[in-house]
Amino acid sequence: MSNRNTGTIAAIVQRLDALLDQFATPETLSGEQLAALVGAWDTGMEQLEALTSRFPDGVAPGDGTRERLTRLVGRINEIQPVLVRHKSEVADQLFSENRRVQSLRRGYGAVVNGPGLFHHRA
Repeated sequence: MSNRNTGTIAAIVQRLDALLDQFATPETLSGEQLAALVGAWDTGMEQLEALTSRFPDGVAPGDGTRERLTRLVGRINEIQPVLVRHKSEVADQLFSENRRVQSLRRGYGAVVNGPGLFHHRA
């Protein structure tokens, strides 16, 4: 790997690190923003994987590449539980909203159809 590739790796890791900063507070992001970040993350990881497929060829000791990648992996491990927790909270909210809507629909059907609805379910 040439010094140019090492510089490119550093730039990609820097972009991925910036994305992790945004992922650290998912509750402040809209669904569209999260989707865009995930797309940017996937693109960055594909670029990084293409460059590191020959790793560690050409990486000189002390150039910081290994350290940058190690820090990135550490940050991923820190941010992942935050994202999982957020995903779970959103799923809980959606489930609650779905139950509320279903409850309203059942109530509306009982009012419109009268006691006949209860007879059919019994």
